[in-house]
Amino acid sequence: MEEEEGPPSRRRHGRRRDEGNASLSLLSLLFSAFLLSGAGGDSGPDYLSLLLEVKSSFSEDPFGILSGWSSGDPSFCLWTGITCGGGGGAVVVSLNLSSSSLAGPIPPSIGRFTGLVSLDLSGNRLSGGIPPELAALSATLSVLLLFSNDLSGAIPNWFGSLSSLQVLRLGDNPKLSGPIPESLGDLPELRVLGLAAGNFSGEIPRRLDRLSKLRSLILQDNWFSGAVPPEIGSCSELVVFSASGNQLQGEIPPELGELGNLQTLNLANNSIAGELPSSLGNLSQLVYLNLMGNRLRGRLPESMAGLGNLETLDLSSNDLEGTGDDDELDGPASQQQQLLGEIPPELGKLRNLQTLTLYHNALTGGVPAGLSELGQLQILYLYENQLSGEIPEELFNCTRLQYVDFFGNQFSGNIPASIGRLKELRFLHLRQNSLSGEIPAALGDCHELTVLDLADNLLSGEIPASLAELRALEKFMLYNNSLSGGLPRELINLRNLTRVNLSNNKFSGGVIVLSSSGNLLSMDLTNNSFSGEIPSQLGDSPEMERLRLGSNRFTGGVPPELGR
Repeated sequence: MEEEEGPPSRRRHGRRRDEGNASLSLLSLLFSAFLLSGAGGDSGPDYLSLLLEVKSSFSEDPFGILSGWSSGDPSFCLWTGITCGGGGGAVVVSLNLSSSSLAGPIPPSIGRFTGLVSLDLSGNRLSGGIPPELAALSATLSVLLLFSNDLSGAIPNWFGSLSSLQVLRLGDNPKLSGPIPESLGDLPELRVLGLAAGNFSGEIPRRLDRLSKLRSLILQDNWFSGAVPPEIGSCSELVVFSASGNQLQGEIPPELGELGNLQTLNLANNSIAGELPSSLGNLSQLVYLNLMGNRLRGRLPESMAGLGNLETLDLSSNDLEGTGDDDELDGPASQQQQLLGEIPPELGKLRNLQTLTLYHNALTGGVPAGLSELGQLQILYLYENQLSGEIPEELFNCTRLQYVDFFGNQFSGNIPASIGRLKELRFLHLRQNSLSGEIPAALGDCHELTVLDLADNLLSGEIPASLAELRALEKFMLYNNSLSGGLPRELINLRNLTRVNLSNNKFSGGVIVLSSSGNLLSMDLTNNSFSGEIPSQLGDSPEMERLRLGSNRFTGGVPPELGR
């Protein structure tokens, strides 16, 4: 049996979303305003000497970014990475040495750059702790970007004294650890707090509710524990809240429904339990909602229909609509059973939805006809549930569908011929259901299809010759059905095929080489009634890893060409 494969977005650990980029446009606007206003200027420090001191602090500069920093050129405002401003025009207001592969510690002398508004040292190989000398920049520093380095230690408490700070990003520093200091709640101007992909732990401070101007709170891929603080609901300007990939517990606080500006909510891959609060339906600006990989249970609230701007809804790998673990349920069995139900038809009102992933839950019933109204839908993953009934013809009115995965359910009836409307379909996975009837010839109209998996069903009849039009097809899985007849000779034109499994059917006649290009990596034709000689052309696939032809009616010898 073939190993199960799928597109990258199908992996259970969830899709990564770079919520950090959501702050870039905000950062650009802020910085432009800073340069226009200037930093105010007096005679200030000796910037020429300070910049040369900064240069000498770095142990490596492999790209020669600082090669032009020289005492022989006193016009430091024209040096790489330097922006000057202020009343006198010679105050360093920005130091940007990002993505330069610089190594060594953060130069403490930067703390003497009075008037510095923006410091960007991101994307380097800086190590050691954050020097306390930077606390001297409290009056002016508005943007501090230290992400994507090798910094270590904890977030210093003195960060709370940077009263002008608007953007703070420390993420992608795996050695930065410890809790978020409560003092970060004392930054009245903070708009962006990015701490993703570090080694931070402890609880999310409730004191962050003081950040009335906060727009992006990015905490994913750390070790944060405890509950999501309901006080987050007081951050009324919040646009992005991402805390996926942590150890958060408790329930989703209903107060999050008060975040009227929220566009991204990502709490995936935690241990959050309970039911979805109906207040989430108030998030009318929400575009991305990812709660996969938690312990949520119960019904999807009807209020979800209020998420009119939603483009991505991922509730996979929970226990939605299911009974949950017995020790987590209260009340008699009759009340527990009421948790069972169907996909709410109200989801059909989310007319902007592009991705709907509900896989690996305990969903029952059928696919509601209302989903056919999702004209923008591109990804529909419902696999590993308890769904049943027929696949509705109307579903394929969603003509923009590219990925459809219903694996491991109890669907029955025919594959609708309307599937031929899906001109952009790339991935069709209907394995392990109870689908019957013939493979619809209209499937040959899905010219972009790369993966076709109809295995482990009750399909009968012959392979339609129209499937030869699937010129992009790479995986062709029909095993464990009741298909019969010969292989259409036209299938030789499927030049991109790499994996074919037609085993455990009733095919007969001679074998053709499914792919004349020699790209085949595996082919399994066992347990059929194929006859005649084994084609010598199979030797034209030098990368073949597995070839299984047993339990057929082949005659003649093994072609010597297979020695290739």
